[in-house]
Amino acid sequence: MSKFIAIAIFHLLFAAYIDSTPAFDEVIAKSKNVAKYMLENQMQDESRVEDGVFCSRPHPRAIAEWGFVELLSFIMPRYDERFENELNAYWTFHIRLARTNPQSHWHSYAKSLPLCVQTIRRRSPKKWMGQRVTQWFSAGSAKILVY
Repeated sequence: MSKFIAIAIFHLLFAAYIDSTPAFDEVIAKSKNVAKYMLENQMQDESRVEDGVFCSRPHPRAIAEWGFVELLSFIMPRYDERFENELNAYWTFHIRLARTNPQSHWHSYAKSLPLCVQTIRRRSPKKWMGQRVTQWFSAGSAKILVY
Protein backbone atom coordinates (compact mmCIF):
# COMPACT_ATOMS: atom_id res chain seq x y z
CA MET A 1 0.00 0.00 0.00
CA SER A 2 2.77 2.50 0.91
CA LYS A 3 4.53 1.82 -2.41
CA PHE A 4 1.31 2.72 -4.23
CA ILE A 5 1.00 5.97 -2.24
CA ALA A 6 4.63 6.88 -2.95
CA ILE A 7 4.12 6.32 -6.67
CA ALA A 8 0.90 8.37 -6.64
CA ILE A 9 2.65 11.25 -4.84
CA PHE A 10 5.53 11.12 -7.32
CA HIS A 11 3.12 11.31 -10.27
CA LEU A 12 1.27 14.25 -8.73
CA LEU A 13 4.49 16.15 -8.07
CA PHE A 14 5.85 15.37 -11.52
CA ALA A 15 2.60 16.47 -13.20
CA ALA A 16 2.62 19.70 -11.20
CA TYR A 17 6.23 20.32 -12.23
CA ILE A 18 5.53 19.66 -15.92
CA ASP A 19 2.33 21.75 -15.92
CA SER A 20 3.84 24.68 -14.04
CA THR A 21 4.40 27.89 -15.93
CA PRO A 22 7.73 29.64 -15.29
CA ALA A 23 7.61 33.06 -13.62
CA PHE A 24 9.10 34.71 -16.70
CA ASP A 25 5.94 33.85 -18.65
CA GLU A 26 4.44 37.01 -17.13
CA VAL A 27 6.62 39.06 -19.48
CA ILE A 28 4.71 37.85 -22.54
CA ALA A 29 1.41 37.51 -20.64
CA LYS A 30 1.54 41.20 -19.71
CA SER A 31 2.76 42.29 -23.15
CA LYS A 32 -0.43 41.60 -25.11
CA ASN A 33 0.53 43.81 -28.08
CA VAL A 34 3.96 42.17 -28.40
CA ALA A 35 2.33 38.74 -28.27
CA LYS A 36 -0.24 39.78 -30.88
CA TYR A 37 2.48 41.15 -33.17
CA MET A 38 4.58 37.98 -32.86
CA LEU A 39 1.54 35.77 -33.45
CA GLU A 40 0.67 37.78 -36.58
CA ASN A 41 4.09 36.79 -37.94
CA GLN A 42 3.26 33.12 -37.36
CA MET A 43 -0.05 33.53 -39.20
CA GLN A 44 1.48 34.98 -42.39
CA ASP A 45 1.12 32.73 -45.44
CA GLU A 46 4.90 32.37 -45.73
CA SER A 47 5.40 31.38 -42.09
CA ARG A 48 5.47 27.61 -41.84
CA VAL A 49 7.44 24.63 -40.59
CA GLU A 50 9.34 22.97 -43.39
CA ASP A 51 11.36 19.81 -42.67
CA GLY A 52 11.52 20.73 -38.98
CA VAL A 53 12.67 24.30 -39.68
CA PHE A 54 10.55 27.22 -38.48
CA CYS A 55 10.24 29.70 -41.35
CA SER A 56 9.45 33.06 -39.79
CA ARG A 57 7.96 35.74 -41.99
CA PRO A 58 8.30 38.96 -39.98
CA HIS A 59 6.96 42.33 -40.98
CA PRO A 60 9.16 43.86 -43.73
CA ARG A 61 12.53 45.12 -42.42
CA ALA A 62 11.73 43.44 -39.04
CA ILE A 63 12.40 46.65 -37.09
CA ALA A 64 9.86 45.85 -34.36
CA GLU A 65 11.01 42.23 -34.16
CA TRP A 66 14.63 43.30 -33.61
CA GLY A 67 13.37 45.67 -30.93
CA PHE A 68 11.65 42.73 -29.21
CA VAL A 69 14.88 40.71 -29.41
CA GLU A 70 16.84 43.56 -27.78
CA LEU A 71 14.26 44.14 -25.06
CA LEU A 72 13.83 40.46 -24.20
CA SER A 73 17.62 39.97 -24.18
CA PHE A 74 17.82 42.70 -21.55
CA ILE A 75 14.82 41.65 -19.41
CA MET A 76 14.86 37.86 -19.40
CA PRO A 77 18.19 37.20 -17.60
CA ARG A 78 16.56 38.88 -14.56
CA TYR A 79 14.11 35.97 -14.44
CA ASP A 80 16.36 33.12 -15.47
CA GLU A 81 20.14 33.41 -15.88
CA ARG A 82 20.08 30.89 -18.74
CA PHE A 83 18.72 33.68 -20.96
CA GLU A 84 22.03 35.53 -20.51
CA ASN A 85 23.98 33.30 -22.89
CA GLU A 86 22.31 29.94 -23.29
CA LEU A 87 18.63 30.48 -24.20
CA ASN A 88 17.03 32.65 -26.86
CA ALA A 89 14.14 34.53 -25.23
CA TYR A 90 12.60 35.75 -28.50
CA TRP A 91 12.32 32.24 -29.93
CA THR A 92 11.29 30.76 -26.57
CA PHE A 93 8.29 33.10 -26.60
CA HIS A 94 7.60 32.49 -30.28
CA ILE A 95 7.33 28.76 -29.66
CA ARG A 96 5.23 29.32 -26.52
CA LEU A 97 2.79 31.45 -28.53
CA ALA A 98 2.67 28.80 -31.27
CA ARG A 99 1.95 26.04 -28.74
CA THR A 100 -0.94 27.96 -27.18
CA ASN A 101 -2.55 29.41 -30.34
CA PRO A 102 -4.14 27.02 -32.86
CA GLN A 103 -4.25 29.77 -35.50
CA SER A 104 -0.43 29.77 -35.68
CA HIS A 105 0.94 27.99 -38.75
CA TRP A 106 3.50 26.46 -36.36
CA HIS A 107 0.97 25.18 -33.79
CA SER A 108 0.97 21.45 -34.58
CA TYR A 109 4.73 21.16 -34.81
CA ALA A 110 5.31 23.34 -31.74
CA LYS A 111 2.87 21.20 -29.72
CA SER A 112 4.87 18.10 -30.65
CA LEU A 113 8.08 19.45 -29.08
CA PRO A 114 8.92 17.96 -25.67
CA LEU A 115 8.82 20.27 -22.64
CA CYS A 116 12.50 20.95 -22.03
CA VAL A 117 15.47 22.93 -23.30
CA GLN A 118 15.80 22.29 -27.03
CA THR A 119 17.66 23.53 -30.04
CA ILE A 120 15.32 24.47 -32.86
CA ARG A 121 16.13 25.40 -36.41
CA ARG A 122 14.74 28.61 -37.87
CA ARG A 123 14.96 30.56 -41.08
CA SER A 124 14.26 34.23 -41.84
CA PRO A 125 13.77 36.19 -45.06
CA LYS A 126 16.80 37.27 -47.04
CA LYS A 127 15.15 39.08 -49.96
CA TRP A 128 11.75 40.69 -50.39
CA MET A 129 9.65 41.81 -53.33
CA GLY A 130 7.16 44.23 -51.82
CA GLN A 131 5.40 42.28 -49.07
CA ARG A 132 6.54 38.84 -50.32
CA VAL A 133 9.64 36.86 -49.38
CA THR A 134 11.59 35.86 -52.47
CA GLN A 135 14.59 34.24 -50.78
CA TRP A 136 15.33 32.80 -47.33
CA PHE A 137 18.57 32.70 -45.35
CA SER A 138 20.00 29.28 -44.58
CA ALA A 139 18.60 27.70 -41.45
CA GLY A 140 20.16 28.81 -38.18
CA SER A 141 19.59 27.45 -34.72
CA ALA A 142 18.29 28.79 -31.44
CA LYS A 143 18.34 27.17 -28.05
CA ILE A 144 14.97 27.62 -26.34
CA LEU A 145 12.92 26.46 -23.38
CA VAL A 146 9.74 24.71 -24.50
CA TYR A 147 7.06 25.12 -21.83
